[in-house]
Amino acid sequence: HVEPPRHTSTSEHSVTHHQRFLRAMEGEDVEMMAKCSAFKCKSTAVARTSMYSVGPIYSGCTNGRVYTSESSKFMKRARCTETYFCSHSAELVPHALTPTKNRYKETCTRKNNWGIFKPTCTCAKSYVPDIRYEVSLGAQPGNTLLRTVCYQRTAKHSKVWLFTQASHAVRQGVTIPSGFYTDLLIRGYRMKYTAGRNSAGIAIDNTFCTCAPIVQGGKTADFVKALTNEYCEGMGAHSSNSNTCRSHAGWVYHKLSGGTVPIVGRGDAQVSQCPNPAPTVQESNAYLQQFVAPLQTRENVCVPVSRLT
Repeated sequence: HVEPPRHTSTSEHSVTHHQRFLRAMEGEDVEMMAKCSAFKCKSTAVARTSMYSVGPIYSGCTNGRVYTSESSKFMKRARCTETYFCSHSAELVPHALTPTKNRYKETCTRKNNWGIFKPTCTCAKSYVPDIRYEVSLGAQPGNTLLRTVCYQRTAKHSKVWLFTQASHAVRQGVTIPSGFYTDLLIRGYRMKYTAGRNSAGIAIDNTFCTCAPIVQGGKTADFVKALTNEYCEGMGAHSSNSNTCRSHAGWVYHKLSGGTVPIVGRGDAQVSQCPNPAPTVQESNAYLQQFVAPLQTRENVCVPVSRLT
């Protein structure tokens, strides 16, 4: 006896959004519930109101980034965080001692959902402060071609030095008449031209850990100025935990030389010492990962020092 062919309805072949959502809730389609890939909270962020005015205070918001802040688990959706950068046209605060700032970051969190329910977004506002960037190039034109980059580390500070001379001329024991440097202090970033203390030049000593030719035959002073500004917008203010003079100098040195980041040596090497042994390419690449996301979104505002004084 042969069973007659079983009739299957077309509805069994088509899986609706609702069915996929239910399967996801049952743990069958966990992948969908695990992804935080879309911006869904912008309308909540844009709708921020003020106690001092009627209606929304923002004139507009731009997308920052969206990422998974809490991974999905069985029967539990991922938690997503989204950032937006918003400016307002005129929020007037009665009796304010200083003019109100107009750039804010909205950080919104939500549980991931799969299309059929409106997301529940909780957003918090924070002010985006201006970060000081002191640029002092003297009479040197912005198109000055810099050919050599050096990473200097002393007991308390790290800098990147930039010279117009070729790299073979910048070696230990030599004094270079003048040069540029860029660094990060607690108060902000700097890029300066200098002829050294008392115009005595810059002595290349053993605190200059490594020097190298700048990629592509050299870069201009304006290029390096923009490079530190890019880092400032991405990484923000000085932080003893995550953003130090060493991380800034290491990143800039890597970008200009194309070489590995001069990170702290392995084993019991002191922070104040030059890296010894030098980091491997794998170690350097792993270290550089921390900069990728912030430098894509560049969430900070960096202001030339002349506008802050």
